[in-house]
Amino acid sequence: MNNINEKIDFFFKSPTDEPIGPNFSYLYLLRRDIFTSLGYDPNTMKPINYRVLWPGLMCILAGIDLLGKYLEGDDINTSVSFRFKNYYKKYFSNKEEFEIIYQLRNSMLHSFGLYSFISNKKVKKQEYFFILDIRNDNSIVTCQNNTYTINIIALCNAFEISIDKYLEDLRSNDMLKINFEKMFPFYAGISTRQ
Repeated sequence: MNNINEKIDFFFKSPTDEPIGPNFSYLYLLRRDIFTSLGYDPNTMKPINYRVLWPGLMCILAGIDLLGKYLEGDDINTSVSFRFKNYYKKYFSNKEEFEIIYQLRNSMLHSFGLYSFISNKKVKKQEYFFILDIRNDNSIVTCQNNTYTINIIALCNAFEISIDKYLEDLRSNDMLKINFEKMFPFYAGISTRQ
């Protein structure tokens, strides 16, 4: 795969396309796992009889991490926090939620839990307690005191919309294409390194 458009098409292949051949992008597999975890057959998007919500949520959060690397064209010099928050602020509609969702990411991916905190010299200790919800409404985050209810379905829907927005920008922006190509050899997918 030498052509940038071929790489983009490969990486952003629709998760509802049948898996054919040995080559799959990480994003394709990640999105299929998200749908399966949330109780949908990724080929048909029809409901299935089980859900594994925490791994599905973790995949969404890891997906934001992954796309943040591509957006920045970097996985070393910029911090995980910066990349994650920058992608969220740019491609999610409620830009004020980025810190809450980042703290959820830390809580889930580092501790498989629902508690996170910020503590440094600049900020007094800020605690985040999370509750997970699966009602299908538009609000990703609702808050009461320092307890944040996260709607997994709304976050999944917003993640899917963010992918479409990023893809649209990527196809028309040369700098984003350069950044994409920097990450592609390392984070493209299975059987892509030759």
